[in-house]
Parts: sequence; C-alpha cells; structure tokens
Amino acid sequence: MELRRELGKHLAACRTAAGLVQEQLARRVHCDRTTITHLENGGARGDAELWRALDEATNAGGLLVDGYTQLTASQLAHKERVHLDAATAARARVEQLRQLDSAPIETLDGEPDQHGADGQPVFRTVLAQKIRDRRQTYEEFTEAAEVVARERRDLQLGTISSRHLQRLAAGVGAQGRPLGPVRPATARLLEHMLDTSIEELLSPPRPAANRETDQPSTADAAVVGPLVAIAADESAAFLGWVEMVNVGDLSIEQMHTEIRRSARDYLKVPTMPLFQRTKGLRDRSFALLAGHQKPAHGRDLYSVAGWSLTMLAWMSIDLGYPEEAEDHLRAAWVCAERAEENSLRAWVCATRHTAARWNDDFTTAAHYAEQGLQYARNGGSAELFLASALALDLARAGQHEKAQDALTRAMNAAETLDMSQDALVGPFACTIGRAGEFWSDVHIALGQPAEALAIADNAVSTFARTPVHRRNLGSERMVRCRQVQAHLLLGDMDAAWGAFTPVVETAPEHRVQPLVQIVGSIADMTAASHHHAAPIAKDITAAAVDFRRNHAQALLPPA
Repeated sequence: MELRRELGKHLAACRTAAGLVQEQLARRVHCDRTTITHLENGGARGDAELWRALDEATNAGGLLVDGYTQLTASQLAHKERVHLDAATAARARVEQLRQLDSAPIETLDGEPDQHGADGQPVFRTVLAQKIRDRRQTYEEFTEAAEVVARERRDLQLGTISSRHLQRLAAGVGAQGRPLGPVRPATARLLEHMLDTSIEELLSPPRPAANRETDQPSTADAAVVGPLVAIAADESAAFLGWVEMVNVGDLSIEQMHTEIRRSARDYLKVPTMPLFQRTKGLRDRSFALLAGHQKPAHGRDLYSVAGWSLTMLAWMSIDLGYPEEAEDHLRAAWVCAERAEENSLRAWVCATRHTAARWNDDFTTAAHYAEQGLQYARNGGSAELFLASALALDLARAGQHEKAQDALTRAMNAAETLDMSQDALVGPFACTIGRAGEFWSDVHIALGQPAEALAIADNAVSTFARTPVHRRNLGSERMVRCRQVQAHLLLGDMDAAWGAFTPVVETAPEHRVQPLVQIVGSIADMTAASHHHAAPIAKDITAAAVDFRRNHAQALLPPA
C-alpha cells in the first residue's frame, strides 16, 4: 500500500510539472478524472498499459513505468512468500505428526474409556474417535485449534477449552446433564478441523465391524490420513507458486524497449543521466531475476540485464573507469551465457576489447577481439567492428602482416554488412563510417598517413550523408581526430586546424575519456611537428589543452 501511495505522489508531481489538471490528463490517457484521483491517492493500482500512457502524457521519462514495475514486483514477491510460508507450514505439520508418540487419551472426570471384548476402546462420539485417530490428547487438540483459529480469521472460527471439548467428546453436559446447542463459531471450528458436520461429530460412531469394510483401521488412519491430506496441501501450495510469475510479456517488451532507447541515446544526451537511467534498468532486471518467472522470460531478463551491464561498462570507459567496466562485463558475460545470445556475447567481447585498447594493452585487446569474432557470424555489424578492431590492435602491437589480413577481413565484412540484424544501435552497431575510424588508425600505425587521410575523409563524408537520428556522433568525432592526425603527419597545419575545429566545439558533457585521450595525442603530435612554432600550431595546442581541462569526467558528482 505504501508503494502505491508513493507512486500516486509521483504521478501527481509529474502531472503538475507538465502543467495538466486531472481532467486534461484523463482525456489524454482515455480514462475518467475519478480514476486519476484514485491513482494519485494510492487507492487504485491500474495496469501496465495505463501507466505507460500516463508516463508518456506527463513526460515522466520512465519514472512512472519504473514505479509501476517495482509495485508489481513487490506485490508478486509478497504472494510468493505467502505460498512458500504455506508450504513450509505444511511440511512442519508433517514432521510434527511423525514425532507424535502414543500418549494415552485423557479421561473425563477420572473415568477411563470403556473397552470392548477385543480390547479396543469404545468411543461415545465420533468426535472422541477422531481425536484418538489424530493421536492427540484433548489439550493438544485445543492448542492446535487456537492456532487454526488465529490463522483462519477469515472463517470466523471460535475457540474451545479442553474441558468443554471433553464434555462434547463424552456426549454429556455439566453435571451429567444432556448437551445443549453448540455455539456456531465452535461448530465451525470443529467442522473445519475434522472435516465432518457437527451433527455427525456428536453422534455415536458406527460399529467397528462396518468401519473395517470401508476405511483403514484406527491406527492406520491416525498416520496415513493426515499425511495424505498434508501432502495434498503441499502440492496445492507448489501449484500456486508455479503459476505465480513476477513478469509478463508486456513488461519484458517494455524493458527491451528501454535498453534500445538507452543505446539509441548514447552520446546524444549527457552521459551521467543516461548512466543513471541504464543503472535503474539493470537494477529492475536483477530484482525480477531474484523472483520467479517462466524459463523463456528468465532468458529475456538475462538478456536485458546483460545489455544494460554492457552499456554501463561502455559508459564507464567513456568516463575514464576501465577497471570498473570490467566488473560490469564479467557479470554481463554470465548473463549472455544464461540468455544464450551470441550477439550479446560478441558485444561483451567488443567492449572488453575497447577497455583494453584505451589502456594501451593491445595484446589483451586483440585477444578479446578474436574471442568476439567466434560469436559474430550470425549477421549484424559485430563482425565488422571486431575485425576492424583486431586489425588496429595487431598494427599497434607491431604485427603488420596479421594486421593487413584482419583489415582485409573487415573490408569483406563491410561488403556484406546487414545492420538490420543488429539487436541494438549506438555503441552496439558499426557503420562503414565507424569502421573507417579503425581503418584510418591502422594506416597511421603502419606509417601510411596519405591512405589514413583518404579513409578518414570518406568516413566523414559518410557520416555527413547519414540522417541525424542515425548518426553515431561519438564515432564521427573520433574519425575527425584521425583526419587531424593524418594532416599533421603530412605537415598541413591549416587543414589540421580545419578538421580539429568541430571536435573542440564538442559540449563538455560529451567529451568522453577516449576522445579526451586522442585530443591529448593530437597536442603531443603538434608539439613534436616541424611546425610547432607556427601560430596555427599554437592554436591547436591551446585548444587541445582547454578541451582536456573541461570534459565529461569533471561533471561526475562527488563520491
């Protein structure tokens, strides 16, 4: 209930921030104003479709959808605990029956039970017979009755004392008078516990000869009957647990939509808010995986968790924390294995390559690129990215011949590229322009600046022809830096400054660590060139220094 009221407060705040009154919001989501009032007061729950509509209508950015998902998960977890508690209680009752000894039945007013010629007890009522069949004393039965009455308040069961129970079992009232009417609440209690009407319980039992023909002996019934009934209770509790799941098709679809949206927004929105949003999605998938769902939904949740972890790792690299990225990626690999998703496996390897590359560990980077290529044969652009990355790693490691072979493979992959097979976009898709940044850098490493410049120019032209909503702005900035480096190696300072200008105009929140790192290398190359004393060279150096001073990592909140 508390979560529902909290979600209602968020709805009211988002509605107010959007400048809407309840009637206006109700019209937008096709419901009545009373429904909005109940939702904001926490008096109604709503469904997933309504909360998605409310989120969009109030521009809540996923806040309301997240709140509804948490509310649903909490309620399902509570139901699951109830079912598990019922199963645990049933198992405890079985164990209790197994430990019961053959304690003698208590007598009424000191008078022992009568016995027949065969030595078997003769019961005055069916009630007395059933208590003996349960192998319980009257005190034990009344204690059990108190527990049942507390647990099943919904049935409005009464209570009974041991003394009153003995009188009912003997069929006589106080001082030997006839029994009076049994209180309805007491009758309901006895009927519930013994599954027999009160009229039959107070009547004499059938002759033993008749009972032997249609039911087990008293000794057998005392053990077998309760065990069979409790086994059935356990099975019923298990059925309830199996049928109760904490996530459905629409929730899975929503989470996949959110991770696609995060990947699409990569380097198009500030990094830290996107990091927080992706972390929230990861946390939701973790919470749901801790519950119970269908196997197919479990694989879907592992997929969402794996992609969100990989996204967090990529942004951690951007923010200058490659070691923390490795922590995300180890967990992402396990999720990829559980999801049985090769595309995710390939991009986990690609991200590990990127972390090693920006640490200048080209041998380890090449290892991850080769590992990822094993999973990149199912279509999409992962093969293009990994083969291009491998070529650069090998070139930087001085293995020029192998680098040429990998570059050939990358160019062959580019000829058959089908990006419609990519699961996500942003950092998890490789266009020809993005691959061009790798290829240009390969030729720089091989000492071929003219070839590097031609490839970089072509890549920049490719980005310029790409619709804005599909452009990978981060890769475009990187390939412009390769243009600058090629111009510097060729001694064309004016052209270098012209290519560098769009890079240094990048907003501070988009100046991710890899970009800052390459801008630093441009400053070093400029200082080492023959034209380092030229005014334009000094402009390049000054711009690079200023760029590195104000970048995305500096925008992180304090620890």
